[in-house]
Formats: sequence, structure tokens, C-alpha cells
Amino acid sequence: MPTLADTWFLAVESLRKLGRGWNSYDALPVSEVSIRRATDFVLDWGATLPAPTVVPTAPGGVEFVWGGDHDQVELEFLPDGSVGLLIDVNGEIREMDLQSLDDPRVAELWPLVASLG
Repeated sequence: MPTLADTWFLAVESLRKLGRGWNSYDALPVSEVSIRRATDFVLDWGATLPAPTVVPTAPGGVEFVWGGDHDQVELEFLPDGSVGLLIDVNGEIREMDLQSLDDPRVAELWPLVASLG
């Protein structure tokens, strides 16, 4: 039986099938760099965090979304290898551009993600 991390990993891998224009406009295919970074994240954290919604982004990225209409965390793996982070709690939105998930600001993310799961 597949684990939660397996399901999450398969969702990322399924994005490889998307070609240019997958959104009916001019979206780029999901980049190999984005898929690799997202897959590495799943391998590192997939067993400890709740599974997010996994979505492609128009510029070729992979985004993980936890939460819903009110409180939400979005983690986007961009084609250039960087990571975008958006945290929306009680309508207070903070955005960060990160070069690595080793950035100390990310430490506050995990308890919030666990509470949204």
C-alpha cells in the first residue's frame, strides 16, 4: 500500500507530462529543476508533514499548498532553483524568496504546516 509520501511523490512526478500551454494559455512545461527540487523536498519531509495540494505554476514551477481559504502556506520550487514561500495567517501575508530550504526563516514554517494539515 502506498504511503502518504509515495502519493505526494507521484503527484510531483505526474507534472512531467505537462507540455507548453498546459493551462490553455502559454504556460511553460514544468522544469526538471523544479521537479528535482520538489522531489528532494518530498524525500526529506514527506513522511513528517501533511500532504499538500501539488500544482504546476505557469512559469514552469512546482507549488505545494497547505491550508485553505483562510490560513495557507505555499511553497514554490522555481525553474532557477530558488524557492518562493508565501505564508498567509489571519489575512497577514508574508512572502519570502529563498535560495535554500536551509534558510533559518523556514523553521517557522513546519509547525504552521502541521497545524494546517
